[in-house]
Amino acid sequence: AAIAYNDVKSLMMAEKAEEDDDDDDYEDDDDDDDEKEDGVFMDCFGNVKERLKSEELLNKVNKISDDQKADDSGTSRFARAFKLQFESFKNDHISKKYKNDAYLNYPRNHRFISLIDRRNKNDKKQIEDGDELYFFEPPENCNSIPKNGVPLWYFDSSKTSIIPQIGYNKFIKSDDPTAGHTTDPTKQNITSGFGCKGALLCLSFHVIAADEIRCYMYLNGQVTRFLPNDIIDLLPRFFAQSTQNQEWLKSEDAKDLVANVKKHLVDKRFEAFLNEYGMKRKQ
Repeated sequence: AAIAYNDVKSLMMAEKAEEDDDDDDYEDDDDDDDEKEDGVFMDCFGNVKERLKSEELLNKVNKISDDQKADDSGTSRFARAFKLQFESFKNDHISKKYKNDAYLNYPRNHRFISLIDRRNKNDKKQIEDGDELYFFEPPENCNSIPKNGVPLWYFDSSKTSIIPQIGYNKFIKSDDPTAGHTTDPTKQNITSGFGCKGALLCLSFHVIAADEIRCYMYLNGQVTRFLPNDIIDLLPRFFAQSTQNQEWLKSEDAKDLVANVKKHLVDKRFEAFLNEYGMKRKQ
């Protein structure tokens, strides 16, 4: 299979997280990066546009229009918006930084991040009315995948930075190991270990080869391997238990989505591991 080697982070930021009553099943033994739980929800993201601008990160932001319809092939408006905006991000911004093969093969050997901001309109935070879709590059110290990089690099880069704090580039160059450290959740560097009061859901795609694509879900500073059937078996736990959502889970649209993801989220080695050791988890 052709080697791809890239790392994609797809994030969704919500105004307020849904609570999961079954949290007794988990114990969080890594609270170094997370905020102290005081039971009070707060927006930990602040002005994301200002964060990206301050660290001079290449980015493209557009509103996902409610009027945007599926294309002739049946591709949903969200999938179509992702495709079109990534092409625009690459052509308008990536082309200014990378040249020749580096540009043509992008995102080979690179990370990039897509983010859907679903927070309510807020002029101070430059949040528009309606969902906004971002594409951006992470900071330079966790941007490019090294040659012969070990598999844990993907996890380490996510733990290094996803959405940097204002001043991040200055802090990482400082000789002071405490530079940039703050107990204010709204001013912290957002990483995969930062719970963000449950308002950040991250799907991390590790693209190694055409037949080796892994996905991991980060939520509340915790991580799990994400398989196609988790769209039905796992994700609903973290969304409103509305009648509309419950009906969708039983719909043909839900089944079609899982089937479509199965076609693209392929990891032959992992499937062989599950088959060899008789794992019962649905795929």
